[in-house]
Amino acid sequence: MKKLVFSTSILGASHIRNKKPCQDYSIVWLSDDSDTAVLIVCDGHGSDTYVRSDVGARLAGEITLDCVRRFLLPFNGIKPDSEWIIGTKGAVTSREEDVKMRYSKLKPKDEKDMTETDWMRYRQRLEFREQIKDKYEQDAIFQALFGSVYEKWLDAIQLDSLKNPFTDEEKELIGKHELKKAYGTTLMTYVQTPEYWFAFQIGDGRMLACDEKSQWRQIVPWDIACFQNQTTSLCSSSPIPKFRYAFDGTGCFPRAVFCCSDGIEDSYGDYDVAPENLHNYFTGLLKVFTEEGKESTMSKLEEFLPKLSAAGSKDDMSIAGIINNITKEQQ
Repeated sequence: MKKLVFSTSILGASHIRNKKPCQDYSIVWLSDDSDTAVLIVCDGHGSDTYVRSDVGARLAGEITLDCVRRFLLPFNGIKPDSEWIIGTKGAVTSREEDVKMRYSKLKPKDEKDMTETDWMRYRQRLEFREQIKDKYEQDAIFQALFGSVYEKWLDAIQLDSLKNPFTDEEKELIGKHELKKAYGTTLMTYVQTPEYWFAFQIGDGRMLACDEKSQWRQIVPWDIACFQNQTTSLCSSSPIPKFRYAFDGTGCFPRAVFCCSDGIEDSYGDYDVAPENLHNYFTGLLKVFTEEGKESTMSKLEEFLPKLSAAGSKDDMSIAGIINNITKEQQ
């Protein structure tokens, strides 16, 4: 399957104005035989407390790529077993931190006292119960992968803080928060092999797949904890349960997958209200890639995104993507 992969991150208009670094990070990887691809987008948090979120985002991206490659590639010439995923598919949202409540059908309180948020969390818990009920083998494997990413990220930010001690100004901004708050970031990843694909995410941003009819859909279930300016994150108090994921080992692959940080998403309005705005942009971008090829399209994209930021969200912007079944000329 011929494929094109791409990624870019640009400094947002507000960060240019305030002389802040780009807190987004994106990276793609294609194996030497072009059979396996990985897309990663990280969005470091923008509030003053997250004084090194640009570093946190970069480290999250690099570490995730390393962990995924170790997960996928042969060890001592032995190909990793894929029986755990072949012939199956699924999508699982985030789970309750409280293990006792995680699989419960009980409501958190009397119905008359439940807020809209309580109801949303309750419905999401029921969705989780249904989604995971026959996916325990796959879930254990994904949880191990997420744990590896998180633990290595913690080690990396600890090392960075030792090599580059916080300044007095940074210490004041961090206050009494944990070290990892300084490096807070979201993370989304899409992985495609010749046999299967899987994707995972913690935090906001959109990961959308396109079919042959140019219909876009969100492939990883949403988390109601990602609302307006709130998001889950690698710096959350207990992040591993907050990872969501999807996978397909049935041989069904998307036409394309695009991952974008919320800087792009927010520039096209409220996705929950009018998802077609972002879908239409992605459809147009896909058309340009297939008609003009990668080099020309990337040049146009890197020229367009700063203008989009200035007119829209004012935020940093990242996008990474894969397009399947392309010609050699389009690569």
